[in-house]
Order: sequence, then structure tokens, then C-alpha cells
Amino acid sequence: MSISNMTSTVWPDLQVPVVESNHIPILTVALLTVIVGAVYINVLSAQDPYKVSSIPTVKRPRLLDAYRSGVWWRIFVPRLVPYIEEGYHKYSKHDQPFRIWIGGFQDYAYILPERNLEKIKNMPESEASFPAVANRYFHMGLPTGEVNNLVVQVASKLLNGKLATIKTLMQGETQKALARDIGSPTQWKKMNVWEVAKKTAEAPGTRVVFGEALANNEKFVKGLSEYVANVTAYGFALRYISIGPLRDFILYLVHWRHRRSLPTVLTPLNNVIMERKRMQSTRHVSEDDESFDCIQWALDQALPEESKTAEAIARRLVVISIGTIETVAGTLAKLLIQLASHPECHEEIRAEVRECLAEDNEGWTLKATGRMKKLESVIQESFRMSAGAISMSGFRVVTSSGFRVDDNTVIPKDSLIAFPTRSILYDPDVFPDPENFDPFRFCKIKEDEKNAGPRSNRRDIRASWLAFGYGRQSCPGRFYAINAMKTILGEMLLKYDIRLAANQTPRIDVDLDPILVPVRSIDLEFRVRA
Repeated sequence: MSISNMTSTVWPDLQVPVVESNHIPILTVALLTVIVGAVYINVLSAQDPYKVSSIPTVKRPRLLDAYRSGVWWRIFVPRLVPYIEEGYHKYSKHDQPFRIWIGGFQDYAYILPERNLEKIKNMPESEASFPAVANRYFHMGLPTGEVNNLVVQVASKLLNGKLATIKTLMQGETQKALARDIGSPTQWKKMNVWEVAKKTAEAPGTRVVFGEALANNEKFVKGLSEYVANVTAYGFALRYISIGPLRDFILYLVHWRHRRSLPTVLTPLNNVIMERKRMQSTRHVSEDDESFDCIQWALDQALPEESKTAEAIARRLVVISIGTIETVAGTLAKLLIQLASHPECHEEIRAEVRECLAEDNEGWTLKATGRMKKLESVIQESFRMSAGAISMSGFRVVTSSGFRVDDNTVIPKDSLIAFPTRSILYDPDVFPDPENFDPFRFCKIKEDEKNAGPRSNRRDIRASWLAFGYGRQSCPGRFYAINAMKTILGEMLLKYDIRLAANQTPRIDVDLDPILVPVRSIDLEFRVRA
């Protein structure tokens, strides 16, 4: 049994992609043994070398959580959300920080009150760093390497900066994906929500990152999809292991298969990059003929040559694709479940989309999508209810001598800090009737802001996309992700009627500390509109 098969058995709703392991049964058995043993050891090994005695701790009792949830495996992976909620109402709402153990990170996090958001907003990496969070807690020894300046520059400055042109590509690739994967069924066609989300997000994501030739290379796209799914599945399982000094060795063994499969992706990608570099060096390409994709943008960056080798660029672009494909797909799956659960708002959104597209008659431009306030509100409300991919945001590793919470409290260097995003988004004092999905809630909030004059900090928080983080170190690909989801959802609603399949309960995600994993077992039904 592979790690993914085990995960699908214990958590059937997740349907984690299967990682084939017929050729490495001994390694699989060994890893499962290590996982079970490590989880038991971890119960006793949760220690915080940076403990600040003045900050209270919210405890997460495993046996009690299994009893409260009625799910036996919560002994091993207790929920996080209820205990963040406890700390939020007990401490955060009284302007106090608290400390909580994050099993998925194997570390304690210091959860700060909302007022500290402004403090981190413009804080540089030299004082508190989000890339350090990505490399310490999410990297997990991946063969593609760590997050570095190339990843950040391509994702934030270029991917977001070229959105006006990217929008045209998004529209074309989305339309092709819908025609290929859903078609034009005149009767209701049942499809798995994860499969729809993954394939639809994959089309524009692959084209924008890797270019037209590789996006149309079925072998490359399949290899990339399998690699991303596999490393995600292994990383998912390994986050809960406390293996101390053996960590790097175990990770090396785990990623052995990934290192073997990676050439399927890297070889054709390297070839394209080297050919681009050759064309540039011989000046056989004009500015008008330059390719429009992340490969070209990476080559154009003012970085040391050792960071711009074909191999280095290829590996970093695969890291970027995890965000543009896998992360967008997970969020899109949650959005589709919410949308299918509330058909009463579909026609109003369709009318707005048609009106905005017809106004300039130029398709899905940034100007057109910027006017789609109702579509944006639906997306933002879904983000509010699902808190994106994780129940906290604003993560930083303290890189200076200390982070001062107030006059009496300093969190030491190398500590992890974060904010209770989901708790803020479900606070009835911030969002009235928070358990209810209100598709046009954010239209009303922004209208209230417009009529209220100077905005208060509270209204700033309400209108912001907290699930993407906060401030200058927010998710670097957030603008791409938002615009991709607008285009995909808009095109879907214009072309199809969408509903939940019969006997489907609209569950959105599963709390797996700290990840809010989308439920992948939900089926939707699509029918082409007359």
C-alpha cells in the first residue's frame, strides 16, 4: 500500500492521487512504520525552544478531540480549527497573543491579535520572512529546490505585472479546456469536482508558466501533473512526522522516486530553455517574436548567471507550477462546490458578466473583470467561508533579534508567527451571520465603505483577501489566482448550468492541521445552456 492509498483509505473524502510504489514495497513498509512510530513519539515530543512564558498556550488534547469529533483517527491528527477558535475568543479578541502546537509544521506558532497585522504589513524579510516559512515548513526536501528570489520575482513582479496580456491567454485556454473536458452535454453530465477543477486550472497555468509548445505536449503535461500530485501527497503525509535528526535522510529516501520521475518534466523543459538562450545569444529573435511565458521572463531577469542556468530555471518553474496549478485547483474546487450549492445567484452573475464583456467588446480584459463586482464577491465569500488553503495567514519566521508584540512581550528570533484568519472571517462581530453563504456580501461591504467616508482599520480587514496573507509578503501569485478563478467561473457560468449531483452533501474541506484540504469526493453536474 502506498502512502497515498493509505491516506485515501483513512480519509476517503480526500481522494489523494495514487502514488505508484510497486517497485519499492520495502521502502513503503519502512515509511509506514516510521510514520506510525513518529506520530506516537510526537505526542510526547512537542517542545518549544523559544517559549515565551508570558504568552498562554492553547492545548489540543488528542483523545478528547477524537471523542468530540466522533472520528477515531483524530487521535493521530487532531483538528486545529476548534482550538484556534478557542484561542481567538479567549485571547485574540482581548488583544492578546497565544501559542499553539501546529502538528503539520511540527512546531509551535505564536498567534497574534489582529492589531499586529499593520505591524507586519510593510515589514522586510530581514525582520520577519514568509519565504523562510515556505522553505522551513512546506519545502520538505523537494528535488526542485527551495523558494528563492527567482521564484518570487517571476510570480509577483512578472506573473502579476503582465496580467493584462495573460488574461487573453487565460480565456483561450479555459475555453479549450471546457470544450475538451466537459464538452456540450444537452443532458446533465456528472463529473467529479476535483477532476474538473484540476484540468481547468491546469490549462491556463501550464500555458502561462511553460509556454505554448510544452502546454500542448501531452507527455510533458501528464508528467508535470503526476509529479506535482505525488510530491503533494508525500508532503501531506510527511508533515506529521517527528523524525528529528533523521529528517533529511528520510526525505532523501522519500524523494528517490521523485528524482527518478523528474527528468520526464525537466528534460523537455531544459531543451526549451537552452534553445531560448541560444536564440538570444545569436540575436535571432526580435522583441516582437519573444515568447510570452514564465520561461522568457525568468531568462530576462537581472540575476547572477548561476541562478539562470537551464537546470536552475527549470526546477524553479516547477515550484511555481505547484501554485499556479495545484493550489488554484484546490481553491477552485471549493468555489465550484459553493457555487453549485447556491444556484439562486447564477443568473444575476451571468447578467453582470455579459454586461461587462459587452461594454468594451474586448473579452476578458482586466478592465472588464474589474467591473465584475458580483462575481468577485462570490469568490471572496467562498474564500471567507473556506479560508483558502489554510486556517491561518500572515505567516512569518522572525529573522531579526525579536518581534515586539507590545511593550512587555517580545517573540524571539526563529519563532513562527501567524494570525487567526479563519476565526476573524467567522467572527459575527466582523461578518454578521458568518455561517451563512451570502454571495453578494462583499458587494454590500464595499458599498458601505464607499458611503462611509474615510475607512477604518476594521473595514480594511473586512474588504481584504486575508486568506492570501497580508502586506508586502502576501502570496506572490494572488492576483494571477484571483483573475484565473474569475475567468474560469465566468466562462463556466456563461456556458453551463451547474448543480450538485443527486444525494451530495456540500462539504467543502477537511481540517488536517493546518491545511484545509478540499473534499474531492463531491460530484457536480453540467448541462450546456441553450
